[in-house]
Amino acid sequence: MQKKIFISMPYPPQAISDLEQIIKTLKESDFEVILDPRQRRLTEDELIENLVGVYAHICGANPMTKRVFESAKHLAIVSRIGVGCDSIDIRSASEHGVLVVNTPGAGAEAVAEFTFALMLCAARKVLQADRTVRCGGWEKAVGPSLFRKKLGIIGLGNIGRQLVHLVKGFNMNILAFDSFKDHSFAKENNIKYVALSELLKTADFITIHMPLTDETKNLIGMNELKTMKKDAILLNVARGGIVNENDLFLALKDKIIEGAALDVFTQEPIEKNNRLLELENVVLSPHNAGSSREGRNAVLWAAAQNVIDVSEGKLPRGVQNPETINIFKKKVNIDFLDT
Repeated sequence: MQKKIFISMPYPPQAISDLEQIIKTLKESDFEVILDPRQRRLTEDELIENLVGVYAHICGANPMTKRVFESAKHLAIVSRIGVGCDSIDIRSASEHGVLVVNTPGAGAEAVAEFTFALMLCAARKVLQADRTVRCGGWEKAVGPSLFRKKLGIIGLGNIGRQLVHLVKGFNMNILAFDSFKDHSFAKENNIKYVALSELLKTADFITIHMPLTDETKNLIGMNELKTMKKDAILLNVARGGIVNENDLFLALKDKIIEGAALDVFTQEPIEKNNRLLELENVVLSPHNAGSSREGRNAVLWAAAQNVIDVSEGKLPRGVQNPETINIFKKKVNIDFLDT
């Protein structure tokens, strides 16, 4: 009997040029594939309804809550399209023997590239210049250059390391803050690890690439913003909630820092009354960083491969709850070749 895979994506199928081939590959691995047509984040109740009898769920930021795991009796694996797992109740997944995996590195190039684009837009005021011309004006929009400036990277993981490669042509001096230090990479790329306080105080551009956790929630608030340079530009392409949006609004409004660029927000889609929408010195984007054609293909391939690997007795990439592996193996009657 074929095992069911339920795929839910927050964008239309035509946005994934490899989708037909990915589904074909899953079917060749003896899975029954159910593709959700709604092209958005599903609700708890919708997930409960659609995960009946489902073995694997390939998804974006769906709310995988305790209620969902309690209801989805046959669910064995949740394979996240991307890396952010803050919408998944990992503890409940573990209690129900469900393996949670993500796709580390698969979309790093696309996200780093978009981060670099936001950095240039915010610094060189590309959007302001565009609006000026469209409104019949011809005033110059003047901002700082990136050349030889200090770039502070908060979270030097897959995305942060890709960004390092992209900025090399600008001769930027790179500072990094991370609890895990890759000293070999830092030495090869002339990166200096510093405390967060030093990074905030000295960097001209600060970009965030770390998950949203209890420790990183409101990591950047008014106290941190006040320590930054007056002409600093802050970018968040990680998760909403790491930067306190109300404090950022006040800091931008009062010119405590020069500018910001955000691809993520505490509430997504962004609320219509969010005060950041009032400001000219912030670039706003709808959680778009991974949305290149190549980036979307890469993360969906990786999410599908995780499920295929499990079916072939291979330990998948990006396991988020390794303490569950033994329970999971008993639940699905499998023994990983890699363990």
